[in-house]
Amino acid sequence: MVKSCAGAPCPSGGAPVDEGGRPPSERGYLVAAACCLVQDEPSALGIPYEVPDDPQAAGEEIGIHDGCISAFEELPTDYGEHSSTAKRRSTNLVPVSRRMKRVHYLSVVGALLLLSSAGAAVAQHVEEVATLDDVVATFSFDVTSGGFRYSNRHLTIEREGSVLFDRPIRPLATGDGAWPAGQGRSKSVFVADLDGDGEPEVFLELYMGGAHCCWYTRVFRYRLSTNGYTPTRQVWWNPGVRRADLDDDGLPEFVSGDNRFAYEFSCFACSRWPPQIWIYRSGRFIDVTRRFSAKVWQDARREWREALRSRPLRQDNSGPLAAWIGDKCLLGECRQAWRRLETWRRHGWIHPGWDDTPRAYLSHLRKFLRRTGYWD
Repeated sequence: MVKSCAGAPCPSGGAPVDEGGRPPSERGYLVAAACCLVQDEPSALGIPYEVPDDPQAAGEEIGIHDGCISAFEELPTDYGEHSSTAKRRSTNLVPVSRRMKRVHYLSVVGALLLLSSAGAAVAQHVEEVATLDDVVATFSFDVTSGGFRYSNRHLTIEREGSVLFDRPIRPLATGDGAWPAGQGRSKSVFVADLDGDGEPEVFLELYMGGAHCCWYTRVFRYRLSTNGYTPTRQVWWNPGVRRADLDDDGLPEFVSGDNRFAYEFSCFACSRWPPQIWIYRSGRFIDVTRRFSAKVWQDARREWREALRSRPLRQDNSGPLAAWIGDKCLLGECRQAWRRLETWRRHGWIHPGWDDTPRAYLSHLRKFLRRTGYWD
């Protein structure tokens, strides 16, 4: 099955083939790829790749970890002519020259050699320690000198001098590299009272290891009834997360974005998303975005300014416009914003993204906003 690297920059007037484009392999160009797969998202080589029947075996042959594969495949000249999905998502692709073929080949061979050498590198043991009051958390892991392979991840939590949690930290699913989010350059383990109940929580920030996805947080909460720690998790997907005390109550908010907008209207590089703001209370994360209208308004202004720079159409503006009206809906201004989008359509200022026409894009956008709860 042939796919293509999501996240490549959108060319003017078109978009790269994404997971939907599946060109046959009977003719075309020699393309090589070494892709680290996380939820079907490869590394940022930006060129098509083929998934072998046994990715793990393919990785072992060249010393790459289980999530990495390589393959050589003849791909067609015109990606868009082989399926309706590819047609819709791959207009105006530029044929690759012989020189570009050679560049692709040499670039990927170099990537394979780097990955192979990293596989043979000696692992370094790292320990990170975080403390608050009588709680001490120690997160340890091994990392190769190349910094792209992590193993033996382990978390120990001590409370009042007693070890109450002492377990390995395992990936969430197959393909999750479970990288420390700080990658050894900054801490990935923290101790803080996230919900203001006087008892510190321990939390880890981790990354799956893809080109731009996915970040997630694991929180360990103390339970008096069991005298132990219960874990929970929150996946932040592509937008990632940062912590900030937005309302000055002494407790952190987790500031992320709505990942449902990613790839919905155009390629990843063209996608934008409204903010999502979360708090942690009583062992779970709660979406409180609508409480922070000032942050939503700031994002709406930023998205609108980006959309304005596209007039007359110089680039795909389907992502900024979608995020902008998402913000406006969060502020209770959905219908006013929609009238403005209709005006833009009449002037020819809307790029349709994945859709065939601006009118089809607006229909798609309206259905999406209703399905996701933005448009009541």
